[in-house]
Amino acid sequence: MDTIVIVGSSLAGLRAAETLRQQKFDGRIVMVGAEDRAPYDRPPLSKKVLSGEWDAERVVLRKPDDLTALNLEWKLGSPAVGLDTTERVVSLASGESVSFGWGV
Repeated sequence: MDTIVIVGSSLAGLRAAETLRQQKFDGRIVMVGAEDRAPYDRPPLSKKVLSGEWDAERVVLRKPDDLTALNLEWKLGSPAVGLDTTERVVSLASGESVSFGWGV
């Protein structure tokens, strides 16, 4: 099975996905995240955006076209709540499960 599940849709998760694609991995990559939006730069959010200094768009890590080019399957808004390493399945809070052949 050529599926990799990345649990955590932060900068680290995004970089993992980008690295896989740069290394020519052409299988399925599923990005799981508790938040319901694509990865963003968290420190400026709390310091600049919330104070009104910056527009929220300044903390977006990648443009929509760049994210589309990665060909990721997004499972956002439902955090991982379980991992079965024998069956190779990640369980999500939504009740959905995602099978994998590899995991990051």
